[in-house]
Amino acid sequence: MNIYLFKRLHDEGQISEASFNKVKGRNNSDLFSIHWELKTILYLGVLLISSGLGILVYKNINTINHFVILSIIGAICIGCFFYCFKLSFPYNNSKIVTISLFFDYILLLGCLSLLICIGYFQFQYHVFGDRYGLATFIPMLCLFFCAYYFDHLGVL
Repeated sequence: MNIYLFKRLHDEGQISEASFNKVKGRNNSDLFSIHWELKTILYLGVLLISSGLGILVYKNINTINHFVILSIIGAICIGCFFYCFKLSFPYNNSKIVTISLFFDYILLLGCLSLLICIGYFQFQYHVFGDRYGLATFIPMLCLFFCAYYFDHLGVL
């Protein structure tokens, strides 16, 4: 902002003292970060995509071919995990710095689509039968592995 222009306008009497002080105050204020706002919007985007997948499966379970639904969800899941394994650093006991901003969100989308895929298998094909403890234990192991391997608190 060109403060000298506003100072000249104030000296000429074009703008009032209160307006000039507001402009001067705005000019002296520091920049602020929108980091958390962007992260919130990206998390909401991932949640909306995964919710949309779940609603798509629920509404069209009898009209769309089961293989098509599973292949779409599986392709999303495999694509997300391929991206994450390709760009991740090897496992380390200390805190790992993420490669890019989108890495965390791609991993979260992959984990949520994995849960949708396993839930669909259980609902449609009864892979685990009536052993619901096993149906929750196996996805828990997968998510623990992903959370600790990629050092992601959101998945954990």
